[in-house]
Amino acid sequence: MCCTPGVMALARPVVAWVMRLPWPLELEQRLHLPPAPRRPAVATAGPPLTDHLVIVGYGLNGRNLVRAAKFARLPYIILEADADKVHRGLKRGERIMYGDVTQEHVLEHLGVARARVVMVAISDPAALRAVAAIRRLNPVVCILVRSLYVYERKNLYYVGATEVITQEQETSMEVLAHVLARFLVPQVDIEKLIGELRHGSHAMLRPHSLTKAAWASIHLGMT
Repeated sequence: MCCTPGVMALARPVVAWVMRLPWPLELEQRLHLPPAPRRPAVATAGPPLTDHLVIVGYGLNGRNLVRAAKFARLPYIILEADADKVHRGLKRGERIMYGDVTQEHVLEHLGVARARVVMVAISDPAALRAVAAIRRLNPVVCILVRSLYVYERKNLYYVGATEVITQEQETSMEVLAHVLARFLVPQVDIEKLIGELRHGSHAMLRPHSLTKAAWASIHLGMT
């Protein structure tokens, strides 16, 4: 009992040092990841990535981002904490690895210190710790975060996020735009209102998906 405080104080630096070694990550993957087919396109294959895109989360947003990266021929690597998703990604030939994004040794294997952009596309409270860990390793990398709720944005910016895209707010903006369009509110007024709302909440200023063509087709359908 007397030694417990000292052991607890030393536990974190000792564990951090041990986890920087290569064999803990290999052991973790062997314990949690189902046997994968022998494919060259895995996270450990090929030369180390530089100036690349790191995608955290292999859900719908992550998969769409992978498609965009392939289309633009951007170098990328994926991190996923769900072993089944990792296994499916490996079967597709993706450069994907299993791990916890809040762990520094995992981020080092992803080459975060050399990355240009990191996209955190997970719906998890760990996103906050993930952003802080990424920022510690790379003070200049662009960190994009997809969050569910507006109230999460302030803390994400505080720990180092470059841009936060809030699903709750984006949905509300889309609803607002379509409702006003149905009442024949001019497109320019809709854009102005949405811009004011975004600026007032310190959100990222970007247009919604209701384009001028879509707005015009709604009006033509109502006349």
